Amino acid sequence: MRTVPGDAERVPFLVLTGFLGSGKTTLLNRLLREGGRWLVLMNEFGKEALDQALLERQDIPLALLSGGCVCCTVRGALAPMLRNLHMSRSAGTVCFDGVVMETSGVADPGPVLDTLLQDRWLAARYRLLAIVTAIDAQHGLERIENFPEAARQVALADSLLITKTDLVGPGAVEPLRQKLRQMNPAAETVIAAHGEWEANTLLVSSGTAPRKELARRLVLPAGGGTAFESAARVFNEPLRGDVLSVLDCLVAGVGHSLLRIKGVLELEGEPCPVVVHAMAGHLYPCVRLAAWPEGKRRSRLVTIGLAADRDVMRAFFNEFERLAGCGNSSLQV
Repeated sequence: MRTVPGDAERVPFLVLTGFLGSGKTTLLNRLLREGGRWLVLMNEFGKEALDQALLERQDIPLALLSGGCVCCTVRGALAPMLRNLHMSRSAGTVCFDGVVMETSGVADPGPVLDTLLQDRWLAARYRLLAIVTAIDAQHGLERIENFPEAARQVALADSLLITKTDLVGPGAVEPLRQKLRQMNPAAETVIAAHGEWEANTLLVSSGTAPRKELARRLVLPAGGGTAFESAARVFNEPLRGDVLSVLDCLVAGVGHSLLRIKGVLELEGEPCPVVVHAMAGHLYPCVRLAAWPEGKRRSRLVTIGLAADRDVMRAFFNEFERLAGCGNSSLQV
């Protein structure tokens, strides 16, 4: 007779979600620094995956779901991937004690929840630990009001982490906190300045909420989606000139037309890759990685916006190439 794992044997599964630019990868790195044998499952919107390059720990197993958000185009791939990972774990070819999934910034976490709870095979082998949602203190209220994906990320959360509080005034956080409490009164709200949070304590408290009460205690916003689009350009030669100044000017020029711009760049004369992040017309200070992930020395720049802004994305890349003097590149849409 085939045995089914008991609750103690089921693999803990953490969902880390939040809208574009909310700081999910920073929070993920904080969690991984606390140790533990996690498998990281990353879902990125668009064909060019970048976030795995930003992980501080490269000694952990990693699985990628790219080419779309997990709520739509790659939803059908999630269950087979989780089955294969569990069977590999049972066979001893992959070692992990828990799974943390970082969703795309435009993903509705509802389908992930549905997959874990409704698929009997998965429900017998994975235990949903918590849904943790990051909310940017700078743009959180605006995102919640304008994008149903951001609202559902808040509504489905067990824990809400308010990030980037160091970038706003002292009175900016309280209106956001009140909005979050109104939308999801059962969730614990935590300030995560500079990406710091007490991960283990928070996860223990989050995991105690009975999952069967989820639908009763939350009034979910409408599930209608937004038409997003992503484009990426890959540069096979080092970028020359004052690339960061050029990028700063272009980001300010497009303003709110592009929701998110991120990249890992190889700059001429720089021995290590430079990571750039931009959102809402603002280029954040760049970060230098210690080494090239997987030894691949190439520049990758990704934009995410509304489908209606497709021409803005193309114009952004064309102008970047012109001003930065770039060559030998390829466009991925």
